[in-house]
Amino acid sequence: DLDKQHDDIVKDFVTRTHKLALQYQQAGQYGKAKDTLDLILRVSPDNAEAKALLDKMHKQELSENKKVFKVLANKGWQKSGVHVVEGKPFVIQTEGDWVFVMRRSTSADGLDMPDDMKKFPLGSLIGAIDAEDAAPAAPPQKKGGNRDNDARRPFLVGAQKTFDRAPATGMLYLKIHDTDESDNQGQLTVTISGQVRER
Repeated sequence: DLDKQHDDIVKDFVTRTHKLALQYQQAGQYGKAKDTLDLILRVSPDNAEAKALLDKMHKQELSENKKVFKVLANKGWQKSGVHVVEGKPFVIQTEGDWVFVMRRSTSADGLDMPDDMKKFPLGSLIGAIDAEDAAPAAPPQKKGGNRDNDARRPFLVGAQKTFDRAPATGMLYLKIHDTDESDNQGQLTVTISGQVRER
């Protein structure tokens, strides 16, 4: 019976491929393990073992290479000492509070929020990745989707941000979202982990 032969071949392929994926995972070769598990899911999309191992590896990858440091509220872009790699997962987690201060003189008409401050909540933790290992300047103006500029564009971190795939390779910088950081107070404790390197 052809259907039985098909089922037996698929079952044998899944069993052998799963063993290979486990060996790659135990050797720390997560990329090859994921590629191998993807082969299983192409043949057997609902395979629970392959999905469970992918989930386990994802959590394992995100828990490795922990680095803890402080981000000061009264400083601009601060070098994290962590180099992220394009396509690799990492997570940023924060603890603590800081005091966001905004002193502006204004008339009875109030104050218009500058365009570059509207993108993220005021006082939030933001980040940027810089391949050149230099603190990012103001968000670059988009001119035809330049990939390097897109990678350097600041992003919201907030209390926690997980990247399943880093958008670029480079140094991670963090800061409070404010036009003038100098009058703020306090600091956040930030933990970065995943497939990152300390620099």
